Amino acid sequence: MFIEIEENTYLNTDSIVAVELITISSEPYGETYQWVFYTSAPQDKSVFHGKMFDNKEDAVEWFENIRYLLEKK
Repeated sequence: MFIEIEENTYLNTDSIVAVELITISSEPYGETYQWVFYTSAPQDKSVFHGKMFDNKEDAVEWFENIRYLLEKK
């Protein structure tokens, strides 16, 4: 199954090995968050960045929706 992690960027869920929420910036306009997906693909294509969020709550909610899709699979 494929999931869209950013506009026009899809990942095969069978190849995802880890996911991390990172803080992109915190100054001067507040924190920005982004999900990073690590896959089992060859090294040059093993890390993908999801969409950015202005707050942590929206980022977590987005990921919870992705997890729900994966669990329905």
